[in-house]
Amino acid sequence: MILSLGSLLSRISVPRWIASRWGDRRPVDPAILSLVVVATIVVPAALVEGSTVTFNLASPQTGCTVSPGSPIDWSLSVVVSQGDNAGLAFVSVDLVQDPANPEALDIAPALGVPSGMENFSRPAGISNPGEGGAATGYIGVQRGTPDQRNLVQIGGLQNTFGQAGTSIGTSITVSSGVGQGAPQIIASGTIVAPATPGIYRFSITNSFANTLDLLAPPPQPPAFWPVASATIAGGVVEFDFTVDIPASCLKSYCQISLMKP
Repeated sequence: MILSLGSLLSRISVPRWIASRWGDRRPVDPAILSLVVVATIVVPAALVEGSTVTFNLASPQTGCTVSPGSPIDWSLSVVVSQGDNAGLAFVSVDLVQDPANPEALDIAPALGVPSGMENFSRPAGISNPGEGGAATGYIGVQRGTPDQRNLVQIGGLQNTFGQAGTSIGTSITVSSGVGQGAPQIIASGTIVAPATPGIYRFSITNSFANTLDLLAPPPQPPAFWPVASATIAGGVVEFDFTVDIPASCLKSYCQISLMKP
């Protein structure tokens, strides 16, 4: 049975997830969203060809040695397989810090919704609500112990239900071909290098994606556009950098120390 958008969102709306699942500060499991989206229509497994989504995490500072306080830029992109789907329908991923890092920090939310992903973010699409004054939670939300929070559930989904919502999923236009032909930037941001010297690693985890079923002609509202869970392929999933105190700083520190009685 295909649910109406109003009925579906009344059951799985993101604000209700926040109230029911994040009251204890634990993140919502993105698999729930993935399963709900797929479950809105039943497609025999034999008729669905598996699509593949490859995540790549990059930083121009990867492998470099930087000074404390230096900006560390990062970007996350996906490549979606072709010929077995019509492009990305849903994406969710966490950016986390290695517990073995010399010093923990709060990973700041992404800098905004990239071009080409507007349909995945509220209000046009369906995503978590924004926190700390942000208009959307597409950019990720911070979860964990203060001063060591990771960035969880970056992303969102297109409204493939054929009916417009009132505050989220307001667009019934589905963008096909997202992530196909060229890598699609999902998010980008900046981490400030901590003060403690050492090697720092950051990686992505809990990567989920759905793709639009390849149909001819493509479904038109109010028809629902079926989706299927994608296989997550191996890609570049981490980056690292080294923090070191410049020799000039060390020399100044030593001189000051020697001057002390």
